[in-house]
Amino acid sequence: MGLWPDIGKPPARSFTAVLNAGVRKVADVRKIAGVGMAAARCEMVALRWDNNGTIRGIAGEILLVPLSPPMQIHLLNLGDESLLIEAARIFNADEEVSYERAASLLAEPTFFVVVARTDEGVIMGRIYGDVIHRFAQTDLLLYEVDVAEEHQRKGVARAMIEFVKGLAIQRGYKEIWVLTEGDNAPARALYKSLGGVEENSPTIMYVFYPRAK
Repeated sequence: MGLWPDIGKPPARSFTAVLNAGVRKVADVRKIAGVGMAAARCEMVALRWDNNGTIRGIAGEILLVPLSPPMQIHLLNLGDESLLIEAARIFNADEEVSYERAASLLAEPTFFVVVARTDEGVIMGRIYGDVIHRFAQTDLLLYEVDVAEEHQRKGVARAMIEFVKGLAIQRGYKEIWVLTEGDNAPARALYKSLGGVEENSPTIMYVFYPRAK
């Protein structure tokens, strides 16, 4: 199909790509997003920004969804230690993270942190996890999907997970795993609406705490 025609210049950093999973019209997008929004339908599998800020795409079916409110989503790397520390302070208040620990984590190739922020830089949400290498394939395990209370029900978790899904496709990860409690109805509904498949496994996990003798 080649390059799709320009869609226009959206508000800076206010769009996310949502892979089309049977969605056929704007009403479906509004329904699954859980917030009021408009949407532009186009045919693409990847997005890029031109130098003038115009979104273009490449063949395949995707929906561009203006986020409400606008947000920036970042995959943290070395140099983002302060963001990791700030996110940990917000979502893991009982676990102090030093600069050295943050740098060590970000230097680890399998460690994975995504942060959503407002255009003013306020942290709205965070996902972190690990890349899991198995013999047959490489997967991604998400330890936590967190959204600050004042930013809940704004599509933040949905936008972060869509970002992670896109990155998984780009990097060739075959599966994304996330755990939640059986009585966490909002999380279960969110994951299901994003294409997550619940596994009714009777597996029991044992935890070992190795200590030097």
